[in-house]
Amino acid sequence: MSSFSCMPSLDAQISPVGHHVPRFEAPSGSFPTATIPRLLRLPQELRDIIYDYLFQGACYEFDEYQMSFTISYNDDFDSYSGLPIWLLTCKQILYEALEQFHRQAQCIGYSRRDPESGDDFSSSLVSLYRIRTISAHNLQALVIVGDGLFDMYRLNDEKKVLATVLPAQVDGYADNMLHALIHHLQLQGTQLKDFTLRLRFPSEFPPAHKVEAWKVDFSLFEKLGALDRVEFLVDPPLWEMYPDHIQERATLFPLVQRELLRVGKLLVGLQGVGWAVRDWFGCNDSNNTENCLGIEHEWHLEVKKGVNREQK
Repeated sequence: MSSFSCMPSLDAQISPVGHHVPRFEAPSGSFPTATIPRLLRLPQELRDIIYDYLFQGACYEFDEYQMSFTISYNDDFDSYSGLPIWLLTCKQILYEALEQFHRQAQCIGYSRRDPESGDDFSSSLVSLYRIRTISAHNLQALVIVGDGLFDMYRLNDEKKVLATVLPAQVDGYADNMLHALIHHLQLQGTQLKDFTLRLRFPSEFPPAHKVEAWKVDFSLFEKLGALDRVEFLVDPPLWEMYPDHIQERATLFPLVQRELLRVGKLLVGLQGVGWAVRDWFGCNDSNNTENCLGIEHEWHLEVKKGVNREQK
């Protein structure tokens, strides 16, 4: 995987773990009139428009501490690339362009780095802590617990105990990635304001004698802190024409909806402002539609700052 910090043309500085991600400071001083780049003679508003145009369609990958991130400047990108060489025109253009990049770019994917790939580090050019939008639609995480009445649960190859609370079988890889992302964001202050996540029901549910006793827990998301907007996309559960399966899924889906609504209101309301809620069913436009066994629609929940109201 390519990395900003590994691009010799940009000579990214490396910081040891535990240090704050370096911030580019606005350059001081001024150019002699005769040497001012023509771009800098334009008003700041026009320069930002030019930076925005030059970044369109860009998609970069970079490493930060123990994570790797994919950052897209918009949803329509052709291929991955390195940072453009024009950033090195001068310090002021580098500073202004990176400010514009962090304002509009969004994180669309992430993964753990191979622990053997090198030491933990932070790039001084681009940082997830300065990205304001995370829109990782490819993630899945759903935690369900039952009423404690389970069969024997194997903890390891040698010992069995009676489980009292057992998470449902979810995609362990995706679930671990979500925990890793939230842990990463907690290492330092973040400018995250907009968070979108797709969730999918597990293919199997925890055994429970009382379906009504199931609980859905998304308290992990509370660690994201105050946000301006949060959106959850939920693929409906797969239906099998057995009475027990129908009851399970019909009971579970409203529990998921209520818990996501609670968390969404909490995240947006942390700033002491009102919130506006909107939920709807829409077509599933994810890249994995062919793997969804015929699912064509998904439930959306959006909570954002505004006058307290709910809209269907």
